[in-house]
Amino acid sequence: MRGRNLLWIHMLILVLMLMSLTNTREQGFHIYMFGTSGCPICIKMKMELERIFGNGSITYYDIIERTEYAKAYLLIYELLPLNLTRKTLPLTGVFSGGRLVLIVLGYRSIDFWEKIPKTTFKKGVLVLEPGELLLVNEELISNLAELFKNPSFP
Repeated sequence: MRGRNLLWIHMLILVLMLMSLTNTREQGFHIYMFGTSGCPICIKMKMELERIFGNGSITYYDIIERTEYAKAYLLIYELLPLNLTRKTLPLTGVFSGGRLVLIVLGYRSIDFWEKIPKTTFKKGVLVLEPGELLLVNEELISNLAELFKNPSFP
């Protein structure tokens, strides 16, 4: 009897975990990340994001492998109205429902990324680097979104 109850509890936990993953995917999140295969932080973050958002939800651009990815990466930094002395990896664009909602410069903890599916994004694009910046210029947002989704276009 006890073994049967444990089996049901394990099955219930498994179903709840699968429902959680389904809800994340249903919200339409897609992550575009610029990094390199030689960057351990990039690889670690990519693996964490695949676990949180699902394998099909991550598009990874290795800026060493293809020059157009490196050009898009640099152009994104040029377009961002930030006064940064260096460009960090990974550079991550988060899309929700097909709309760019968040740009993250550098590494963020697992706790940060696990909160994203529960976050409601308002108008504009939030840029996170050491500080925060809200972008509202629609032309700039459109250009940044295109660079994340299609880094071959510049």
